[in-house]
Amino acid sequence: MMNRSRARRAAPRALSALLVLLAVSCSGGGGPTPPCTTCPPPTDASLRLTVEFDAAARGLQPAGFRVQDLTRIDLLVEGGGGAPKTIQLTPPQDASFLAVVPGSYTVTATAYQSDLVMFTGSSQVSVARGDTASVRLSMQAALGEVTFEIDGTTTGTVAATALQNVPFAVRVRNLQGRPVPNAAVQLRSTSGVGVIAFSGNNATDALGEVRGTIRAPQSGAMSGFTLTVDNRSVNIPAGLAIQFATAVDGFKSGISSVTPIGLISADGVAQVEFTVVVRDSGGAALPDIPVSVTSSRNAGVDPNVDRITPMGESASGRTDAFGAFRFAVSSTTSGFMQLDAQGRLFSAKDAGRTFYPSTIRVVADGVAIDQRDITFNSVVWPNGAQFVITPQFLAADGQASALVVLKINELPASGGGPAAGVFVELANSFNESLNYVLNLQPEPGFNGFRTNAEGEWRGRLRSATPADLFFFAKSDGRALIIDARSVFFR
Repeated sequence: MMNRSRARRAAPRALSALLVLLAVSCSGGGGPTPPCTTCPPPTDASLRLTVEFDAAARGLQPAGFRVQDLTRIDLLVEGGGGAPKTIQLTPPQDASFLAVVPGSYTVTATAYQSDLVMFTGSSQVSVARGDTASVRLSMQAALGEVTFEIDGTTTGTVAATALQNVPFAVRVRNLQGRPVPNAAVQLRSTSGVGVIAFSGNNATDALGEVRGTIRAPQSGAMSGFTLTVDNRSVNIPAGLAIQFATAVDGFKSGISSVTPIGLISADGVAQVEFTVVVRDSGGAALPDIPVSVTSSRNAGVDPNVDRITPMGESASGRTDAFGAFRFAVSSTTSGFMQLDAQGRLFSAKDAGRTFYPSTIRVVADGVAIDQRDITFNSVVWPNGAQFVITPQFLAADGQASALVVLKINELPASGGGPAAGVFVELANSFNESLNYVLNLQPEPGFNGFRTNAEGEWRGRLRSATPADLFFFAKSDGRALIIDARSVFFR
């Protein structure tokens, strides 16, 4: 006879964590008996049921749903043509065997802390005769209703003003409608306009709530919100957004200083420096506001007629801590040049006598706050130029070309060196620009009709029709004091 200690050693250790349910069989005494109509059918299949808390196993246990707080886990097995069967596990017990008949089954699990639902899970399985099927139920935090509201609104667009705090709240409930404390809330937006800040940390309080503010430094729409609670995504009503209006007041903001005042040399070095201060309706300076500066002469084909350069901290394109934005404007194009209807630079017949200023416009966060006119004076020396066209006689076939070479220098008072980046033109005897009338093309390596760093410009002239052409030269709107050059296409 086996002693008790040996019997205990013979029992499988795994049974200490399993609840074994055996089907009851019917039998009669002595002799043949009629079939039992009230007995359950013979069971020759079984289910191995296991619950797993994946978040806990990965070290990502949800903050408001702790496995160690569970008091029981109820399993419900439905299917196989019979009545539903229930099993109750007592943590840390997490598995059980159940004898069943072959068939398909749905297994659901509900984990409780007293009577509070904490986790749920479900799975489906089919089991064949003589088989044991394993069912693993992945338990998920039992979220109920999660509410996300912005300034008391849960749908539609919320109107707000930039640089002002917009309150938000997230309320977390379980399936029974009870508050879930200590749940970790993550809130993000894909629009990149506003900044989300929680009040304190992002864990729900005893009422299952977390609060914070949303703030945007500039105008724009903030949308594309995503919300997760304990690593689980929560649906947010489509269209929920915040439309931030600018805080900039165009009347209280403006250009505070411009230096120097008067004509500026169009040598690419001399510059006009501006300081702009951006304020709200109360006159307070606004930091971190986006500022854009444009020139009326940059609105054409060439976007860099006037070079606009932010200075110091303004290189970020935004106002500094005192609401100031500083920039400088320089150019190699004098006020003798203007834009035609197609946005191309040209000099008028009276060029060299009439200035056409650049209008510098400043916009802060979409609000036009100020503008000023500045005028650049040419540094081109009319007497110090060279002008060559070769050969003089060409076929009028549209292919043969004459090489045009212009060499431009600065005024002696400006240094007398090469005039780099200045605009050149061929003109007729009426001083009218012909650059866009002729088949005149810059040579490779040249920036349109502008001279290079050595003050030189090269181009090719062609014609498909016979013509006798006589040209004068102009640079930066000034007529060069050079004899006319002639080209004959035959």
